[in-house]
Amino acid sequence: MNTLTLTLLCGAAYVAGAAAVVWVSLQPDAYYFATAAERSAWRWAWPPVAFVCLLMALEALLVWAILVSRGGWALWKRALGGIAVLVPWMALSAIFVIHGSGYFGWHVLWLCALVAILLLCALASLGRAAADRLRRAPRGLGSDRTGAAT
Repeated sequence: MNTLTLTLLCGAAYVAGAAAVVWVSLQPDAYYFATAAERSAWRWAWPPVAFVCLLMALEALLVWAILVSRGGWALWKRALGGIAVLVPWMALSAIFVIHGSGYFGWHVLWLCALVAILLLCALASLGRAAADRLRRAPRGLGSDRTGAAT
């Protein structure tokens, strides 16, 4: 895939994820209220929602950078590095789901989706690297890499 396609896909995924977070944050049922009076006095607070959307943008930017980078490392190495960063961050974020608002749960689902994308990319890249290596391997039994019989 070219860079423009990956940029558009990552951007569209972020917009959809952020829209889901904002939509869930606007639902009073996504919050815990001890009394009906608290529920009726509820007002939407946008700063925590904006913070979660900012985190999601940074996470999407990380995945985008991993996918479009043409550096010296293979995609599977970059993807595993991204997974190594996102999985502990997902575990830390998941702590807040239990006592947090509903949109924290969407953030953790967003992280799960990003980790799944990176895992699929790593597996596909490893599979392609293994196939390339097997294709370059010498044919025939008893021969070494130089082609001489052993």
